[in-house]
This record gives sequence, C-alpha cells and structure tokens, in this order.
Amino acid sequence: MTPDLERFFQSGAFDLERDFPNEYPAMCAIVSKVAPSAVARENDQLRYELADFAYGYSRDRLATEYRKQASDLEDKAKELFDTLDSVLQMMESLDSYYNCRLVEFMRMNPLLGADYGFGHLDRDLEHAKMVAAYLRLAIHMAGHFEARPSGRSRPRLPQFVPAVRLMDLWERLTRTKIVTPKSPAPGKNKPEAVQPSTEFVRLGLKMIDSEITAANTVTLIKRALTERRQNRAATFSELVEIPSVLEGLSALFDGSIELTDELRDLKKLFEDWHQAKAGVSDYED
Repeated sequence: MTPDLERFFQSGAFDLERDFPNEYPAMCAIVSKVAPSAVARENDQLRYELADFAYGYSRDRLATEYRKQASDLEDKAKELFDTLDSVLQMMESLDSYYNCRLVEFMRMNPLLGADYGFGHLDRDLEHAKMVAAYLRLAIHMAGHFEARPSGRSRPRLPQFVPAVRLMDLWERLTRTKIVTPKSPAPGKNKPEAVQPSTEFVRLGLKMIDSEITAANTVTLIKRALTERRQNRAATFSELVEIPSVLEGLSALFDGSIELTDELRDLKKLFEDWHQAKAGVSDYED
C-alpha cells in the first residue's frame, strides 16, 4: 500500500472492521485458510480492493444523493463557463477610455511580474473558460458510462457485476479457481454457503446488499461460470465491460450514442476547447 493510501485508510474514511464487523474478518479468514501466503503477501491488496468494492457499491445505494452532487458541480462549472464567456465579451465591447485606464492600472500594478498586462489577463480568462468547459465535460463523462455485463444473450441478474468482481478477486488473490457451488440442501436454510469461494462471494455481496442469500449467490456464480465457459473468457473480469473515458469520448463523436441537447452542448464545448488547444478541430458534425 502506498503511503498516501495508508494515510487515507488511517484517517477513518474507510474502516472495514468498523463498517463490516462480520463480513470483512470472515472473508479474510476464508482467504487465509485457502491461501495463507496470499493474505500474508497481499493483505493490503485485499483490504484496498474490498474497500473500493464495498464503499463504491454502497454509494450506489444512495446514487441519487451522489449523482445530485455531481450534477450540481456540473451545473456550477457551466455557470462559471457562462460567466467567464460573458466577462470576455463585455471586455471586448468596453469603451476605449476604460480600456486605456485598465491598461494603465495594470502597468502600474502588475499582478504576476512586471510584464503582466491586459493581454495576459485576457489570455488567462480565455484559458479559464476552456478549463471550466473541460471540467464540465469530464464530470459528465465520468458518470455517464457505468460498468455493465458484456453480451446480450441473457437478461441481467441483480448484483451480477458485483458478483463477477468478487469472483475475479478470489481467483487473483488465492490463485485457485471458483468451483461450481452446491445449492442449499432441501429444507435447510443455513445462511452460509458450503464452498469457501461461494461463501467469500456471499459475504462480499452482503456488504452491499443485506438481503442477499446463499441461494442468490449460488445462482449468480453459476451464471458467471456458464458465461465464462460460453465466452471462453480467461478471467471473470472479461465478462464485465467498464467503458474507458476514451471509449466514452469516441461514442460521443462517432454517432454511436444519440446526442441529447445536453450532450450536443458538451460536444460543442469540447470542440471549442480542442480548437483552442490545437488550433484546429479534428472533429466534424
């Protein structure tokens, strides 16, 4: 674990023992029993990846709150862009008398060195406007594309993507394969799963969904095992698509997604930024 990440955990922001007193120790115990060397060597990795998993998906259960916060920030970035754009337009139309007085004031009271004047100020405000547009686009693209199951052969199961992530983590940490889970015996309603790998996945899912059962977990694992075999995937992570920002931008410009008014506006902002940066626009409608 890096020093910065270790300090972040020590700050109390992420505390798996506090927030998941039953699930986290039990998951560590299972991994330790199956692959003691893996825990001894990679316990920081286990902690980090489980924290990323648990707190990331726990946020999704309050998605409205977090998305509103991101949406509000995006709106503020747009307001900043519009304000800067208005300021620059007003500066262009300012009476020459005031322009001369501005230049004189800046010459007598330089902000950043003796040669910083009106032209530098205009340049920096133009850059700030493009930065605001860039920030708005980045916020929008960061939340627009989410992890999803790859392929379209079957209907989506709730918690399929989280289950696949846990299965992938299990195989990477323990270097053992996920085994086909055994269904609970008829008439028995034990909450724990039989196999260690199945129980590991169940406990992980329990971190984000308190209603998950061993039977649910068995169904999810069997589906993932079937899809890995059908797709001839080497790892479970191949069953989940997590589009990159580059893929998102490509989709924005190649016409593979329908442009709403908002996306069309963001596309124009990006083109303006790209033109200001490179001198020409590489994108055409």
